[in-house]
Amino acid sequence: RQMCIRDRYMGMILNNKFSKDPVAEDCKNILQCFAVKQYVRLRAKREIRVCLQLLKPENKDLFYASLNGSQKDQVICVEELKLYLLAKSCLCPGINTIISLLITSNKPNVAFNRDGENWIDEYFNGMQNEIYRIPLEPALFAGIRFSWIAQQLFKEFNIILFALEINVFGDFRVYVNPADYIFQDYKHYGYVLAASLPDIEAINSMISVSYTHLTLPTIYSV
Repeated sequence: RQMCIRDRYMGMILNNKFSKDPVAEDCKNILQCFAVKQYVRLRAKREIRVCLQLLKPENKDLFYASLNGSQKDQVICVEELKLYLLAKSCLCPGINTIISLLITSNKPNVAFNRDGENWIDEYFNGMQNEIYRIPLEPALFAGIRFSWIAQQLFKEFNIILFALEINVFGDFRVYVNPADYIFQDYKHYGYVLAASLPDIEAINSMISVSYTHLTLPTIYSV
């Protein structure tokens, strides 16, 4: 009731990573998740999506078995994520460093040459980037291809549009690099890599001007 969860689209339950009893911690969070979902069912007469953080990967099965969880619920296991990253780093060395830098906001203030070709300058330059979620309004983006928008954003603002949040029959899903996707007439959200939060008004103005003056190829019917 204090969180007004009945009016929310999603709930998030985090664990205590310093807990001395990870099994008991996971069971407590699963029970809290059950209480949240039951409260929304009784008060709002609907289902709610829950993002649950667990310590032990084997407790994911306990969650889905005890709560009858749907595919909309998301369970994240800290230990499982660590093992996935360690395994992935064997195939792609350095991926741990990339991910840790992208999800870290507190970056060291180090002087470097942005145009330098030394590896240390490239490293510090890439360290400044973070992941941002930006709105893409249908009035401007409807009918435009994803690949064209990604090219324009990188050319004009030096930001990388790498994923898109799309509404699929009422279920929001994130797709990585949907190059041939054409924006529909509803609001999308893009995920970008940038050194700071992009200026949404500048992006909208650029798209409006660039797409208006874009020369499309003439199509002849036979």
